[in-house]
Amino acid sequence: MNKPKYTNNYGLPLSLAVWLLDDGYDHAAVSDPYTFSVTEIIKPVRQIILGRRVNALPPEQQMQPDIIGLFNARVGQSVHSAIENAWMSEKLPDLLHMLGISKHVGKSIEVNPDPSNSNPDAFKLYMEQRRTVKINKKYSLTGQYDFNFDGQLEDFKFTKTYAIMSGVNDDYYIKQGSCYKFIFPDQIIEDTTRISFLFGDWMASRAYGDYPTVAIDSKIFPLMSKFQTQQFITQKFTDIHTYFNADESALPECNSEELWKDKDVWKYYKNPASTARSTKNFDNITEANLRLAKDGGKGVVKTVLGKVKACKYCKAFPLCTQKDRLLLSGQLEI
Repeated sequence: MNKPKYTNNYGLPLSLAVWLLDDGYDHAAVSDPYTFSVTEIIKPVRQIILGRRVNALPPEQQMQPDIIGLFNARVGQSVHSAIENAWMSEKLPDLLHMLGISKHVGKSIEVNPDPSNSNPDAFKLYMEQRRTVKINKKYSLTGQYDFNFDGQLEDFKFTKTYAIMSGVNDDYYIKQGSCYKFIFPDQIIEDTTRISFLFGDWMASRAYGDYPTVAIDSKIFPLMSKFQTQQFITQKFTDIHTYFNADESALPECNSEELWKDKDVWKYYKNPASTARSTKNFDNITEANLRLAKDGGKGVVKTVLGKVKACKYCKAFPLCTQKDRLLLSGQLEI
């Protein structure tokens, strides 16, 4: 019997296990070694290069993830399919009419129209569009966006409330949308991207302050200029070419932002004999040492390195020695 590609350590029923394994992603679009997807090139170069090498490992050398790790991706995929089906439905004019929108408007929407046979006065709706463009003689960039109504790009994210509150992925959203516009300049007209969030962890009891009011929210982000986007894509493919066959040790390391690293903390203890609880925490060593000097230099300052989180979700994990060093330092906990 062949080694299973996934484990089912939580004993999920076969009905759900098969659903989790049903990946609707078009892997054939990036099967060429010199074609990279939009979602790929936004990642750090180390992750891009090593991620490709992990995929090329024989099955016995690859990690054996559990199918529960596919849950968020599969729910997100299901959301995308449901939204697409609703907008493809013959009932679309009636559905829009329930919102006070004229049925005439609903009937005038063209879904994924053929430019050669399209009414110039109709509203254009494009969904799940994929296109591949050449970057140079050797490399290509491919991308498939979610939703584009009348020139406004929109992406749907099944995520946690932390994503919108912290802004941790804002730069990712902007670069993703900018790359899509680079690939589809004829379809994406607006200079913004709308991200619609569907929160898997939303709780009504926490809905105050900066916390989302309801379980679905959206936010508009400005896209990079055409020049900035071209610079970003050109530089990323230059880096990919430079390190395509480089040894793992020569690959640039992921920085603090890419590692989703917490800030380092300098903990000051006025009484070195009592370190159960710090006297005060500082976000830089200079201020911590000033407090130590002010108190006569009898205390102690301890550096607590910020924890990193991104490695846990990185496909390059098996081949990456940077993560080994982070494990040894205690910054990464598995």
